[in-house]
Amino acid sequence: MNLLKSKGVLYLLVVLMLTVLGVFIIHQLQLKSIYFRYTVALPGIIALLFLTTKKEMSFPEFTKQFIVTKKSIKWLLLALIFYTLVSYLSTGISYLFFKGNFVLIPIFQIPLSKVWLIFVLAFFEEIGWRGYGLPILIKKTSLVFASLIVGVIWALWHFPGYLVNFGAPNDIPFILFVVWVIAASFIFTWLYIKSNYNIWTAVLLHFGANMSLQLYPIMPSIAGTSYTFYIMTLIVVIITIIIYSKKHQL
Repeated sequence: MNLLKSKGVLYLLVVLMLTVLGVFIIHQLQLKSIYFRYTVALPGIIALLFLTTKKEMSFPEFTKQFIVTKKSIKWLLLALIFYTLVSYLSTGISYLFFKGNFVLIPIFQIPLSKVWLIFVLAFFEEIGWRGYGLPILIKKTSLVFASLIVGVIWALWHFPGYLVNFGAPNDIPFILFVVWVIAASFIFTWLYIKSNYNIWTAVLLHFGANMSLQLYPIMPSIAGTSYTFYIMTLIVVIITIIIYSKKHQL
């Protein structure tokens, strides 16, 4: 009951409902797809608004998560390269067994303005999901359950965009995307905790995931097969199981 009354749960539900409403309005008004980008910033914007209530998390407590310490640096680096490593492993396995495409050195053909946009949007998502929602839920329940709650809402949050072909790949089954996102949520939590609650690990991990989908042949249209994304999802699930099967790792 205490969990249901938590600001963290309320926050996640508000973000979900306002995103659904925002995507619906933009779609119904037939506005340019660029306007959907504003809905991606909602997790961060709403988190900042919730901070003004000063309940369950103060502003100093929130900003403390942005301080980089010596302890957090190695975890920041791991967060940045994590999905690059996963991408190489996924595409390599797909290439060997399913004739999927593989690139050793991806051709960087993404405008820097788009790279910056990907980073900014990842930032606004993560200061909400992991910067506000997760730490509040951790105070109320276990790391595993908190990660599951955030992961489920985070996955469902993508569904309105999936319906209008924005923010979530529509060339794979949405349920597969849900599994990937929920499994990733546990890894985000793990790195966030390991880095002493440093939000930059979540931002860099999110940025790295989105960039990997741009740079490596993971999606079916580029990979030449659907198996690559299945393999990547399986790898993320396996890593999650390994991490959480060893309690001393948390």
